[in-house]
Amino acid sequence: MRKSFVVGLSILIALSFSACSNNSSSPSSSISSTKTSKKVVKQDSKKVSGPLTKVGTFSVRDGRKATLVKIYHPAQSLTFAEDGKQVIVNIETIKILQNDIQDPSIRSEIESAYKTSIPDNRFFSIQIDFKLVNKLGSDAYLEGFSTLTLGDRGLSHEQFYDPTPAVTVASGAGYSNNLAAVISESEVNLTRIGLALENVDEPGQSSQLIQPTSTQYFTLK
Repeated sequence: MRKSFVVGLSILIALSFSACSNNSSSPSSSISSTKTSKKVVKQDSKKVSGPLTKVGTFSVRDGRKATLVKIYHPAQSLTFAEDGKQVIVNIETIKILQNDIQDPSIRSEIESAYKTSIPDNRFFSIQIDFKLVNKLGSDAYLEGFSTLTLGDRGLSHEQFYDPTPAVTVASGAGYSNNLAAVISESEVNLTRIGLALENVDEPGQSSQLIQPTSTQYFTLK
């Protein structure tokens, strides 16, 4: 998988090509009566080179244009607990993006990143920025998120981008990243999202700290 197509999955939001312009001038020996005109090119104010934070802005990179359709800051936390041991997942930002494939040759790599087929040059996706906090009392080896529920539709771990498997988080520390998935146009207006964790182990997978969890939900307003 080329994670460059999902960005810190931030390829959906973080980077774009920089535009350059070349200016030419007449030599000093030109006839003084000759007038030189300059064509002023107004840059698209909606194209950005950094993270997308305002609805309507977009970035372009590697043959794909990503436009921010909706953004939420839920400020909600999900608690996954067992025998007094906890893993907290703080939901920080949710972004809904419209993606336009401008270079068909990248389609297969995008499909590999999102773990699904993309039949059209335009598709929608969701990015969930989170911070996972280890409150287990010992270092934790993550097996990842087992399911992502979008409204009434549940996705298995084989159907969405998840960077957490094989990540070790020290006791008391946090780990920040994002999940991403392709959504339908009707799901652009979804209001409820659910997450469930696979088992959490000790480093080296010597013993299990938390068994696979049930789904916890948060809402978008």
